[in-house]
Amino acid sequence: MLNLSPEAILASLPKLPAFPRIVTQILAVLDDDNASLSALVNHLQRDPVIAGRVLSAANASQFAHRTLGGVSSAVSFIGMRRVREIVLTTSMLDFSRNLRVPKFFWEHSLAVGICTHELAREFNLDEDRALVAGLLHDIGKLWMAYLHSQEEQKVEDILSSQPRPLCEVEREVFGMDHCAIGAIIARYWKLPEEIIEAIVEHHRPNRPDLGKLAAAVHVAEAICNGLDLPLRNDNQVIEISVPALQALEMDWNADMSDLLGRVDARFQHARALVQ
Repeated sequence: MLNLSPEAILASLPKLPAFPRIVTQILAVLDDDNASLSALVNHLQRDPVIAGRVLSAANASQFAHRTLGGVSSAVSFIGMRRVREIVLTTSMLDFSRNLRVPKFFWEHSLAVGICTHELAREFNLDEDRALVAGLLHDIGKLWMAYLHSQEEQKVEDILSSQPRPLCEVEREVFGMDHCAIGAIIARYWKLPEEIIEAIVEHHRPNRPDLGKLAAAVHVAEAICNGLDLPLRNDNQVIEISVPALQALEMDWNADMSDLLGRVDARFQHARALVQ
């Protein structure tokens, strides 16, 4: 057992790749469209990979009747909301993949980010924060896999032979679960408290005062595992928390075929876009 401490985790964070500055810029200027546009344009001018993905998304649109050759025209064509989504997703997934962890980790983060984003649209949450919260909900697991791969593999081995709650096994092996580790990392990055709560509580969503964003991430992870996004033999379909559904005012028995279809289609498209 590692018996990790918050101080040890904080001391290890400089070993991680740099957190994408554009993510915190977007989160800081959500209420200022002009500032948001300026931050995005500056970032796109410096990052040809993201610029190329914005162009690709614009040219792939069903409404594109001609090839768009410049970033500014692409931004005007697909709109700020879609550009922010592409920039946030691309930045966070590139960060995850720079950690050199198995492909499943960043694909799972992508799926939960997209599903949380769709739930935000359905239940009147901030869409950018929802996307970031979903993409980052397992940042603690990424830290585990990057810095302590042997112990992370031990967790996987235990779970494959003994079906038990993930966080319980992590606490046995690490002395702390990925939710608690993720919260320490998110606070170090100065992310909004609403996102930190989602990282901490997505496996423990039974508080009666649970925030809507934390509830959305919990529900999104359950939906993605149920849809096998991404496909893995040991996907665990977690029990849906009643307080989480109540926080979202969501009827689990309602027809969700449209929502599930959008999540599946967007995941397949986004995965192809960032390959």
